[in-house]
Amino acid sequence: MSSKALGLGTGTYVSRANGLDIDFELERIVDEEGNQIQETAHEGSRPFNKIELDKMNRISTCIACHGSDSEFWKVPGRPSVITAPTDELHRKTIRKILRKAGE
Repeated sequence: MSSKALGLGTGTYVSRANGLDIDFELERIVDEEGNQIQETAHEGSRPFNKIELDKMNRISTCIACHGSDSEFWKVPGRPSVITAPTDELHRKTIRKILRKAGE
């Protein structure tokens, strides 16, 4: 749930305001679309791609309500990011569950 950990930087360092002729902060190695914007010195490392970034951002949305209890996520058949990959599908799933609960 950290933009810095995702390679997107913190948004606090404005490169141009600090005399650098680049339009991204130094902590940022990838844009929101998964395009690498600078290199890293760590051998074998790479930035997250768009699919990976989207999955990690989606998980942080799930954890906000469902918590990070590892046992919750291990239950077979439990809805997951794969079954609710978008907010709209998640809302439809919740409505379906609530309708069934009300029957």
